[in-house]
Amino acid sequence: MDIDLQLLLISPTADFAEALGAVAPDGVEISHARRPGQAVRRFDQAPPDLVLLTLDARPEQTALLIQALRERPLGALVPMFLVDRQPGGAAHPLRTPEGADEAGVERLFTAEDTPEVVLRAVAEHLGLEGWPQEAPTPSEP
Repeated sequence: MDIDLQLLLISPTADFAEALGAVAPDGVEISHARRPGQAVRRFDQAPPDLVLLTLDARPEQTALLIQALRERPLGALVPMFLVDRQPGGAAHPLRTPEGADEAGVERLFTAEDTPEVVLRAVAEHLGLEGWPQEAPTPSEP
């Protein structure tokens, strides 16, 4: 199956970007933006198929970034997923399914969700059947 998928990952650190890149199949391009301004520029230059944001130490800044992206010309058309990377972080509405939904985020993940789980949800949301491929089950001896 040929995949041509553009993901914009917005995260201040590289760890999640590296983990996601390690499990992403061929044909999936992940553009990693570390800063809000960089994310907005990349979004404007080449609107992605989906935006993944990580929720780290500054949820207020993440909420403002979501709002700024939603206000872009194509912002309402591009799905956004949020990964809360700080379990037990400071209380903020974005850390709840209701708050994330109100902010315009289609899916909220927790730090326990693996990059594989996130990519499967991306594929399901975008209707990419048969991707990512499940690992084959070992045969019985």
